[in-house]
Amino acid sequence: MKLPDLGAGIVWLPGLEASIESSLAAWDLIEVEPQAFWTHAVTAGPGTGGGPLRLHDAAFERMQAQRRPVLVHSVGCAVGGGASFDARHLPALRETFDRLRPPWWSEHASLLATGEGGARRAFGFLMPPLQSWASVATMVDNIHRLQDAFGLPFAFETGVNYLRPLDGELPDGVFWGAVAERADCGILLDLHNLWTNERNGRASVASVLDALPLERVWEMHVAGGQPYKGYWLDAHSDLPPQALLTLARSVVPRLPSLHALVFEIMPDYLQRAGYDAADLMQCGAMLREIWSLRDARQSDATADAGSCACSAHAVDSQTLPSPQAWEARLRQAVDRSAQEVDAPIADPAVEIYRDLIDAVRMGTVAESLPLSTRYLLLARGEDGFRALLHAYWLRASPEPFMSEEARGFAQFLSAQNLLPHLDELLAFELAAHRAEISGQAQTVPFTCDPNRLIRALQAGHAPEVLPTLDVEVEVTPRAVERAPLEAG
Repeated sequence: MKLPDLGAGIVWLPGLEASIESSLAAWDLIEVEPQAFWTHAVTAGPGTGGGPLRLHDAAFERMQAQRRPVLVHSVGCAVGGGASFDARHLPALRETFDRLRPPWWSEHASLLATGEGGARRAFGFLMPPLQSWASVATMVDNIHRLQDAFGLPFAFETGVNYLRPLDGELPDGVFWGAVAERADCGILLDLHNLWTNERNGRASVASVLDALPLERVWEMHVAGGQPYKGYWLDAHSDLPPQALLTLARSVVPRLPSLHALVFEIMPDYLQRAGYDAADLMQCGAMLREIWSLRDARQSDATADAGSCACSAHAVDSQTLPSPQAWEARLRQAVDRSAQEVDAPIADPAVEIYRDLIDAVRMGTVAESLPLSTRYLLLARGEDGFRALLHAYWLRASPEPFMSEEARGFAQFLSAQNLLPHLDELLAFELAAHRAEISGQAQTVPFTCDPNRLIRALQAGHAPEVLPTLDVEVEVTPRAVERAPLEAG
């Protein structure tokens, strides 16, 4: 398969646009997580599905204006589990491909949800699949369905896994290699994931590379991470560490079919660290230097690939659960709303995953309902706000879309009559999202002067007792440069 050599690139996310634009000369391509730039129609209640997803036109126009090749790295159709794909994603993915024309696209070899229909439950985080031959077959089938649906070259990402290997599981490299060969697809080698796995006690990077069909590696990711409770997290929280860059310099010459090298970082961490355009330019220069090492790669594309012994590896399947049973156990272990745990997973990393899911859900609420969040923090303090979140999490599983998660928490708060005018503020923020999605003004009633309420919160102090009024506020669409809340 002939794919273009694209060079060194950076992930394009809401909040990173200006930083990338100011350092664009350092980047040969951008890679977008498309779900972050889709809008989702508000539904009647959390978990009920809803109308079709659509692309946020202004956001897509901005990324296309960079005049760089664009790769698509999806986060909504992970291929690791038995649950069917969320059908809402497929038309939006097709429209994304039609608009951006990527030469290939990628997804995660992870779990996103369990169950079907009304019994479907999201994990709230990308979770590791069971590494068995049965899981290989499931993933191959999932990949074939995506290949058939879109007719576009596909690669899966080698994932991070904080859990200890189970007795009888396939080694990391053997597992991923078997999937790639049987699905006849590409591999997105996330080098920071492999390095993180090794630091946390799983397979060494060297052993994974020795087991992979390296001629199938089309793309490589690098990132930074951080320590947490004795683990190293793939947090995309910093520039790539020097140890990882040194490792990348030794790996790139071994990849005969490498077509892109991409740096990932989350916008909040970029801003928190105070990195500017000069830092990103320097990072891009280092990645281009590593990219240039492709010139030293082996002329025989199969010289390194012959070590892959994916089909010959024996595994004791009798000691392992079925993939479906594993997925159910894992969701029960990490979902705080699970009422019963049939077979607990005795692994300290379960608590790490719980904390990561909590962090994602808390961040969703803070980003989606910023005024209401500030009101609660001012009135209840951080401990009181966290207690409300935990109370909600004990009764509701994570939702797959930010809009659904925010609306579910808003409904939970509204049922408790916690603070004066909080219900109206929640309704106002949700109406603002609906206005942005639909392009149509929304009307919200207030029993106080909303300007005084909102200005007090924006100034960082709790509102005073406000006189009673009967006011209707018209909420019009905002002119924004980033995708609205309803991104998945």
